[in-house]
Amino acid sequence: MRILQVAPSYSPKMGGSAHVVSQISKHLAIRGHRVTVLAGDFGLKEAQFPPGEAFEQNLLPSLTSRWGFYLTPGLIGWCRERIRDYEVIHLHEVRTFQNVVLHYFSKARSIPYVISAHGTLPVFEARKCAKRIFDRVFGCSLVPGAVCWIAVSRFEMGQYLAAGIKRERMRFIPNGLDVDEFVGLPTGGTFRGKIGLVEPETKILLFLGRLHRIKGVRYLLEAFAHLTGEGKRSCLIIVGPDGGEQSSLESLAVQLGIGGRTIFPGPLYGREKLAALVDADVVVYAPKYEIFGLVPFEACLCGTPVVASEVGGLGEFIRESGGGYLVPFGDSQALAMEISRALEQPNEAARMVEAGQAFIRERLDWKVIVPELEAVYGEAMNGSPG
Repeated sequence: MRILQVAPSYSPKMGGSAHVVSQISKHLAIRGHRVTVLAGDFGLKEAQFPPGEAFEQNLLPSLTSRWGFYLTPGLIGWCRERIRDYEVIHLHEVRTFQNVVLHYFSKARSIPYVISAHGTLPVFEARKCAKRIFDRVFGCSLVPGAVCWIAVSRFEMGQYLAAGIKRERMRFIPNGLDVDEFVGLPTGGTFRGKIGLVEPETKILLFLGRLHRIKGVRYLLEAFAHLTGEGKRSCLIIVGPDGGEQSSLESLAVQLGIGGRTIFPGPLYGREKLAALVDADVVVYAPKYEIFGLVPFEACLCGTPVVASEVGGLGEFIRESGGGYLVPFGDSQALAMEISRALEQPNEAARMVEAGQAFIRERLDWKVIVPELEAVYGEAMNGSPG
């Protein structure tokens, strides 16, 4: 198949959906398909994915608006020249300039497209007004034009149903992990050496993600301040790009009296990220909203126990796999209790890690998931579902 993968941006800095596009493209190409990634270049100065030798990448110059709407004017000319080369299009996220352009050209050339919303379909949190304007102007044609909507969790399927999308136009296909990337992990102690943590008895609590209010990091700081016993011999490492919250989080850490035990090393990617996950004693990922959540599963594959919030698809998969501890979002005392439990009951934590690893290998390996995507693309090319 000749498949076009379309995203607003294509950099590790931009989070989960860009990572998913990279992995899908890699594994489709391995299976012999001709794949092209078409996206904006926003974020490439800070971080880039390894070059995809098996698939083409067209990363166009981006302009950004005050609403985070990544404009790539060169996309229009690209589509005029190249769009007819493809048999099916996979659009990632919903309210994007790229989707508006690709919808127009796909309709004009009779090329089917499918959509993975990655949690962006509901109107909530930031930019509500801009989202409603987009829906009124473009959504009335973009949404029904998709042959299929791919949901990465049952929670997201509920969002699709609430938006009026028919059940028969959905497919439940979770995000995946490249299990092979977790073979030959970095040597233990690599990350500790990098941050200057030489005391082996000091426990590392690790958060990995964008520093944004939706990620619930302030509740993690409060939980860390609650900890006693093991907590006094622990440090909290908050890893990730600043999403507007870092300065307030640093101030809060000082106010809570944990500034000296809290480190903000910035974002980490690739092997450096894996080294942090390997050296962590527990990974804490407890956001307000998460449609899937890769970080906890990456931690499991690195042998590290996980404490997560029981929200959305994140709670759904952690509960189903038995691969971690779950807490209500925003309950810092409950979060502190489960962190202590993970640190103080290593045998129980190890069993959870093993359960998570087994679940990932059986259900979330890209080798398992990509054939399901191939089937959806084939259905789209044949005019179904819908």
